[in-house]
Amino acid sequence: MLLLLAIYGVRGANGVVIITTKKGRQGKMDIKFKSIVGLQNVAKKWDVTDREGYQKITSEAERNRDIRAGVPVSIAPGNDPNSPSYISNVNTDWQKESFQTGVVQNQALTLTGGAESIAYSFNVDYFKNTSYIKTPQDYERLSTNLNLNGKKGKFKYGAKIAYTQSDKEIFNEYNAGQTVVSDILGAIPTMPVYDANRLGGYGGTDNLTQRAISMNPIGYNNLITNNGKRNRFIGDAWGEIEIVKGLKYKLDVSYDRTDWENRKFIPPSDLGWYYITTNDEASLDVETGNELRTFLNNLLTYEITLGKHKIDALAGWIQEKRDYHRYNMRGVGYTPGEIPMLQYADSRNASEYKFTITGISYISRLNYAYDDRYLLQANFRQDKTSLFSEKNNSANFYSFSGGWKLSNEKFWTLPEWISNIKLRGGYGTLGNNTISQYFFASTVNSFAGYDFNNELAPGTTVVAST
Repeated sequence: MLLLLAIYGVRGANGVVIITTKKGRQGKMDIKFKSIVGLQNVAKKWDVTDREGYQKITSEAERNRDIRAGVPVSIAPGNDPNSPSYISNVNTDWQKESFQTGVVQNQALTLTGGAESIAYSFNVDYFKNTSYIKTPQDYERLSTNLNLNGKKGKFKYGAKIAYTQSDKEIFNEYNAGQTVVSDILGAIPTMPVYDANRLGGYGGTDNLTQRAISMNPIGYNNLITNNGKRNRFIGDAWGEIEIVKGLKYKLDVSYDRTDWENRKFIPPSDLGWYYITTNDEASLDVETGNELRTFLNNLLTYEITLGKHKIDALAGWIQEKRDYHRYNMRGVGYTPGEIPMLQYADSRNASEYKFTITGISYISRLNYAYDDRYLLQANFRQDKTSLFSEKNNSANFYSFSGGWKLSNEKFWTLPEWISNIKLRGGYGTLGNNTISQYFFASTVNSFAGYDFNNELAPGTTVVAST
């Protein structure tokens, strides 16, 4: 990594991941199909109390509390055998009611073949994961990709087209950090899963009878509709021509677009004490958006070997652009059974967010090797990006390194179990463009108060850029 520091410039702030994909190959059409089916189960369940155990523990806790406080003992009616409200007909095993067998399936079809002039690799992949919990958490994805590459004389070319469509049902967190498993383990056994007398049809706790705030995770997640859809298209095409022996020019153009929609509908419902959603609180949140990234790479490379000397050089110009656009819409106020669409909400509001980021880079690299023993490399890159203000929007990065392949020296003989020994060292610089868009601009804080004679007065102030 040290040898290539500067070539990534500001793009190397968080490290670099290089991804390769399958390419087409010459020959007759080769057809491959795979199908994988797996099952998901909870191997071991937590040992928790049943109804009687829970009632004994909570009653004893309440009794000790009141005795220490010196007040008459008051036990929750639902846990008191002497009370007419004593719960004896509910004993919910929440782990048994919540866990099921999840199914994971993946089918893929791959076609490869072609000739020297054009080779192809085409793949269709379908994946689906059905949740092992009886709540809407399924994930489904369909993806296709086509790779083309070929050669005609001194001209090489290739293209990649990929499309992915996914649909995900999202777990709902009532409080940040909660998980469906923690809610299942925390649900009390005197709360039923279903209750036809409550709005929504799911069980809940009562503040007078049980005196317990407990989430019904099955009811909460099945009442709420929360899913996200993604469509992504990637297109990349390149061509390379050998101008003269050793000198090549390559043009690479790529297009990457993602469209998404997230919808979350919380209907009116009654899941017991603390978990009640009224008509006025029922809401629909819709987020739609798209993101487009385009790249234009121009690369010129040259390689030459003179005896024991080998030199290769690279120079390039890269242009990139990122467009982001998002809409957020919210509707509040729904009656039970009302169609979950924005036009039926009692009140509506919307917001819009949009930005564009552009960048231009110039890169160069020089490699020199003598007899495959002594290695030198120099890199230079200049980045210019709209993420920074005009006076600070460009920077230069460089690196130098050297290596010595000791294993290729003739003054010693290495054991057979040692194939390569190399000393390497270098120095270089990296940039960092991991900042928010328009971060350099001054903003206005309209909520800045000031103390005038011990009274807080509203005010506005300018927040300087950094």
